[in-house]
Amino acid sequence: MARPRKHEGEQATVKIEGAFWRLLETEGNSSITVLRLSQESGTNRNSFYYHYRDINDLADQAFRRMADSEASEVLLAGLLKKTDPKNLSMEEKEPLLMLQAKRIMLCAGSDSGILNRLVYDLLKETWLKELSISEEALSPTEKLQIHFIFFGLVAVLGSPEVRKKPLFMLSLAQTDMGRMAIDSLKTISERQKSRVPAPEREIRTERMLLRPFSRDDLDLIQTLYGDEEILKYTPIDTVTPQEAEEKLSRFVEDWEKEPLESMEFAMVRLGSAPEKIGRCHILIDPQTDTGMIGWLIRKEFQGQGLAVESGKALIRYCFDVLGIHRVNAVCNPENQASQKALEKCGMRREAHYRKKCRYTKNGRTLWVDELEYAILIEEIQK
Repeated sequence: MARPRKHEGEQATVKIEGAFWRLLETEGNSSITVLRLSQESGTNRNSFYYHYRDINDLADQAFRRMADSEASEVLLAGLLKKTDPKNLSMEEKEPLLMLQAKRIMLCAGSDSGILNRLVYDLLKETWLKELSISEEALSPTEKLQIHFIFFGLVAVLGSPEVRKKPLFMLSLAQTDMGRMAIDSLKTISERQKSRVPAPEREIRTERMLLRPFSRDDLDLIQTLYGDEEILKYTPIDTVTPQEAEEKLSRFVEDWEKEPLESMEFAMVRLGSAPEKIGRCHILIDPQTDTGMIGWLIRKEFQGQGLAVESGKALIRYCFDVLGIHRVNAVCNPENQASQKALEKCGMRREAHYRKKCRYTKNGRTLWVDELEYAILIEEIQK
């Protein structure tokens, strides 16, 4: 196929894409064929296939060229209340806004899934960027919300009642539906601002990586919560396989909750063959601005200073990343090793509670004393 001269190629794409938009408006997407495009644009089939793979490729390129135009930027800014369409004269609206609004609504109402998706992506990309929402940091629930909001907007923009009213699109943000969508997105944006960023959800120490639990950590849960010796100084009994799965699900799902108040970390000892050695956590009490830390470590890794190493890291994380002012921990008075570890972390004993903690072991209930240790941010800064 002969390569057209540059200016001829540019003229051909303008003609073909112009024909595409005219046919989309007058005949609909299903009637657009290479033959009809050639007839409408005055070009030949060879010219079409030189520039586009097929009709879908033409639709994609034509839409993206329109979306990249200055007029589309003005239009999308108006949707987000940067520009009030009422303040624009009709002469300004016509060249800058009306044509683009009309084309976007044509694509939204088309029977082409590709055109529908292009409108969805354009609206989503623009609004998420404007509202400082990171798509990568969305929780599964938030992703569903985003999907619902933008496909809903596409459906409305493409509805027969709205499609022939480009001015509706120009005032979308001022409608009840537009305000609800923007309010929902602003709520997601605020959540993200208050959420611990994903890269900061991992804690590295000299010998360990403390990372959020994943669905692949059932073996660690079964090891820790299936051993009576490991649980000796804790209030809980050993768990069944089903209970282990339920506990793991809670650990994983807690990271997706808002506000984030329970942070369960799998402790991984680094080295040539990294090994999961335990679990540690931070439980946040927003009322007292306090983070409670704790840990469980496999028997073969106890007595190696790993509790102290993880405890110090959790304390720093509470102060430096979470910004809370107080960290506490509790332990059984008979657990001498934990008391020494907490003291090595710089924490001081604040209280000895008599028969405060209810232990359930082998179907029996026992009331056990509990020690509380704590440290304030100003104490660690000394």
